[in-house]
Amino acid sequence: MTVLYSPSQLLAADDPPPALFNAVCTACHGPAATGNVTLLSPQIAGQESWYIKRQLENYLDGRRGTDAEYKPGRQMALISAVIDTPQKLDALADYLSRLQPEVKNKSVIGDLNRGQKLYAPCAVCHGSHAEGNEQLGGPRLRNLDDWYQIGQLQQFRTGNRGTAEGDIHGAQMRAAVQLLNDDADIRDVVAYITSLTD
Repeated sequence: MTVLYSPSQLLAADDPPPALFNAVCTACHGPAATGNVTLLSPQIAGQESWYIKRQLENYLDGRRGTDAEYKPGRQMALISAVIDTPQKLDALADYLSRLQPEVKNKSVIGDLNRGQKLYAPCAVCHGSHAEGNEQLGGPRLRNLDDWYQIGQLQQFRTGNRGTAEGDIHGAQMRAAVQLLNDDADIRDVVAYITSLTD
């Protein structure tokens, strides 16, 4: 007989962050949180804790993951429900932020000169080297998978992300991405972002 458990059944109230991570995140994001392109799960290792927390709160509060057609978002909304206390949320976000991000192979080819020009307005919130800016709510982009960045910019452009009530930063991104006219613009700006280093 096979017995199935939900992640919440495997967690004690006081489990340390690694146990929470192993139970909730590794199946899709991998054992080192470096992502899995096959599952459309991005690298989350090394992302700022404040941004991880904000996005998990968006999933928990229904500001993200409500588009039935976008399966990775729906899965995140469902799995996030097991993070049922502010303490777990804070601990998990802090744990993920301290993991070492992996240097990714670039899969997107684009015109870096055009991308640099297109990125200029983005630098206001995300920083001149895509290092992020907590005060303005712009996360670090450098360690994000290029395929994930392209997908999310497309989600913002079509309104599948950034239109939920209360998603202030998402609405800002939705407005900003309208400066990118087509998929070529998106490819060029992402290719430029992934070319940036510390």
